[in-house]
Amino acid sequence: MSSQFLAKLEEEKKQAQSGKPLDQDMQEEDDEEEEGDEIGELSTVTDGFNKIHMDDDVAPTNVAGLDDYEPANHQFHVPKPPLQAKQSQATKYDPASWDEYFDSTDKIDGRVPCYYAGNSGHVFLCLHGAGHSALSFAALAKTLKQAPYNSTCVSFDFRGHGGHYCEGETQLTQANLIEETIRAIKHVCDRYPAQSIILVGHSMGGSIATKTVDFI
Repeated sequence: MSSQFLAKLEEEKKQAQSGKPLDQDMQEEDDEEEEGDEIGELSTVTDGFNKIHMDDDVAPTNVAGLDDYEPANHQFHVPKPPLQAKQSQATKYDPASWDEYFDSTDKIDGRVPCYYAGNSGHVFLCLHGAGHSALSFAALAKTLKQAPYNSTCVSFDFRGHGGHYCEGETQLTQANLIEETIRAIKHVCDRYPAQSIILVGHSMGGSIATKTVDFI
């Protein structure tokens, strides 16, 4: 027998003892060779890709027809909005003038600021809330005096609010506020004797309005 034949028999004997088919071992060798080929091809493709994607500062002179190549500028210009003149904090938060909403003003008993808008229809006498003032009804006054309402809006300052300065400004007792409301009602009745009066109150003013009706 030839040495090659004996070697083959010995190999088959070893394969039989290990329980692993000879064909499977040969297949694994083929798979390892194919994997090595794929890695080599991948390396070649990667190298080629790196060569193609050169630095933007280097012109691809090896490509025909691109001798005058210039790197593309991909920056986009977004126009900025025009700058507006800056306002000082004092100017920015200045209150609107009362005469932009009301038509006239006077003082009840020469002391309590009172504002008027319109001169017809029902008279809405407005009582403001704590920490507010008669001018908190400015937008309402401007609306009520115009069509389709064509009414009258009156608002006054409670003590310690707006322009109402007096002794005991912090004594915001129910009795004091009801008394001031009754004086305002009398003042409005004298000014608009033929018109009905409707009390309107916000927060504290609403509470005082409901309690004042028991005294008039």
